[in-house]
Amino acid sequence: MAWFLFIDESGHDRKASPYEVLAGVAVQDRFLWILVNELHEAELAIFGRRYSAGNDELKGLALAKLKYVETLFNLCKKYFCRVFASVVETSAPSTASGGLRKDYAYLFERFFYFLQDYNAPEPRSGSDRSEQGIIVFDELEKTKSHLLIDQTHRYFKDTGTGRTRAALIVRNPFSFTAIYDRRSNRRPRRILYLVGLQDESDVEAGSNRPGPVRSANCGLTV
Repeated sequence: MAWFLFIDESGHDRKASPYEVLAGVAVQDRFLWILVNELHEAELAIFGRRYSAGNDELKGLALAKLKYVETLFNLCKKYFCRVFASVVETSAPSTASGGLRKDYAYLFERFFYFLQDYNAPEPRSGSDRSEQGIIVFDELEKTKSHLLIDQTHRYFKDTGTGRTRAALIVRNPFSFTAIYDRRSNRRPRRILYLVGLQDESDVEAGSNRPGPVRSANCGLTV
């Protein structure tokens, strides 16, 4: 048994957004495929087509998009999803260390503590569920993807804090495209829109800017 944490980021172009936001939506493996299928059904019911087919014909459908977002949150609530986010000031300085960005480290920290609490023995039954966390990144440009995956692997392998986190989080992450079509999974990006208060078009993945962050475990079944 495992929790998949789907991660995406927004606001890293430093244009309209007041913050850079790194967010993750966690869903249990037993609900993942059901949730994906119901999201696809919602796309067909609301837009008359798959969202992944392209965005050109959807630009004027503001009410339909709001309906889809409402449906998305209801489905996340139905399947007990959890939301995590790190919010970074746009004025935060870059780090020259070449290591994992701090907002990723803080996000992994909150995910780890969630898993730790979830795996704690229940007082009534005394059971220990020991569920692991699996990280799934958005698909970046190939070189940036390899860099991020390598930084994440080294964080979990070579740092004391990372090795502690690796007790509950699998140290080798995946990308969206390794599981299913990237554009079909819009959940983390919808969360980013609400947390960062910017339009989705501002998203520019791949920035390697660690810096001071305000980390939040939204702790909600949305």
